[in-house]
Amino acid sequence: MLALNVLSRVAAVSGKNDKLNILKENTNNAELAELLDATFNYNRRFWVNKFEMPEPLINNSIKINQHINFMGLLQKLETRTITGNTAKIAVESFMSSCTAFQQEWYAKILRKDLKAGFSAKTAVKAGFNNIPLFDVMLAKDGKTCKKVKEIVEKGVFVTPKYDGYRCLAIVNNGAVTLLSRNGTVYDNFQIITESLSNCFPQGQYIFDGEIMSDDFQSMQKSAFANKRGTTVGDVKYHVFGYVPYNEWTAKIFKMNTMSRITELYKLAKSFDENLLVVQHTFVNSMDLVLKMEQQYLTQGFEGAMALPDIPYYLGKKSNKLLKFKTMISEDCVVVGHFEGKPGTRLEGKLGGFIVKQENGLECRCGSGYSDEDREHYMLAPEKWHNKVMEIKYQEKTTDGIMRFPIFMRWRQDKDTI
Repeated sequence: MLALNVLSRVAAVSGKNDKLNILKENTNNAELAELLDATFNYNRRFWVNKFEMPEPLINNSIKINQHINFMGLLQKLETRTITGNTAKIAVESFMSSCTAFQQEWYAKILRKDLKAGFSAKTAVKAGFNNIPLFDVMLAKDGKTCKKVKEIVEKGVFVTPKYDGYRCLAIVNNGAVTLLSRNGTVYDNFQIITESLSNCFPQGQYIFDGEIMSDDFQSMQKSAFANKRGTTVGDVKYHVFGYVPYNEWTAKIFKMNTMSRITELYKLAKSFDENLLVVQHTFVNSMDLVLKMEQQYLTQGFEGAMALPDIPYYLGKKSNKLLKFKTMISEDCVVVGHFEGKPGTRLEGKLGGFIVKQENGLECRCGSGYSDEDREHYMLAPEKWHNKVMEIKYQEKTTDGIMRFPIFMRWRQDKDTI
C-alpha cells in the first residue's frame, strides 16, 4: 500500500490501538518510514511554512508516485540548498504536479504535523525504531519524594515555577528551532525566534525555559493557531537552563548545574526585551525551600523548582529535579464524557469529562468549565476524547483517585497517544 494511503487510514480511525495496529502492519513500508522520520524527527527542519497551494492535478487516472520527488525536495529544503522565495516557488511547483490527496499529506509532512492523532512515540512503538524520541529534563513532586531532605541538604538551585509552555530553543548560527516538551516545533512564536536569531547570529546554543504571557489563552492561540507565523498576545521567553550544544547533540552530559548557570548568565547579557533570564538561588535547607515556595506563590508563580548540582539529563520525572506546589496538578487523557443531570442548570450541557490519571485510574472531572464551554463541548464531545487536559486537585484518596478535581486548561503541547 502506498505510504500516503497508510497515513490516511491511520487518520480515519479513532482508537489508539487501531492506529497502532495499522502502523504495525506497515513497518516494512520503506516510503512510510521515510515520511514518518521526516515528520517526527525533531532534528530535521524544512524551513518553509508559508506557500500558496496551487490547483491540484485533476486527472487522477494518472497515478504518479511522487515520493522520490518529494524526498528530493525535502533534502534541498533541509540542507538549505534553496531558501526564501526560491524554496517557496520550488514547493509550489512540486505541489502543482500532485493530486489534491497528495497535496494534503505532503503539506502536513512539510509542516511536521500530520494531524492524524498519533505521535512519534506511537510510531516507535509500532516498529519504526529509527525515529529519535525527544526528551527534556522533567521534575518530580518534591513533597512526595522520600529523599527530598537528603537531596536539598546537599545543595540545590531554586527558581520560581512558571506556568506557561515549556520550550527548548536550538540556536545554530542564527537559525532557531523552538521545541515543545515533546519535540513539536513551535512555528508561531516569531517574536521569540527573531530575538534569539538577532541576539545570537553566530555560535551554537541550547536554551531551556518557559514561554509566558499575561494572557494564557492568547498564548495558547499563538502556539497552536492554524495560520503559521502569527503570534497573538505579548509573549516572553523565560530562560532557566543552558546546555552545551555538543553535549545536546551527543546526548552525553557532563557540565554540572552551577557551570551551566554561570554560562547562562554570561549569555543573558546579550538578551533583548523578549528574552528573560530566570534567577537561581542556592540553598541547602528544606525550610528555606518551603519559604521560597510561599514567596513565589504570593508573587503569582505556581511554586518553586529545586535542581541539584548535576549534569543535564533526559527522561522521565526523577528525584534529580524537584517541584514544590501547594496545589497539585496532573495531565490527564480524556477517555469519555458525561452529561449534566436532568433538572439542573447543566441539563443538556456537558456535565464533565472522564479522564485517565497518570497512575492509570479513571476519574470524573466536572468542575472548572464555564457554562459557555459546557455548551460548546456538548456539540461534539467525542472530539475532545484522547486530548490532554491539566487538572488541579487537593490530594488523592486512599484508592488513588484525585479529590476535588478541577479543570485548568487543555494541554495541546503534549502528546495524546
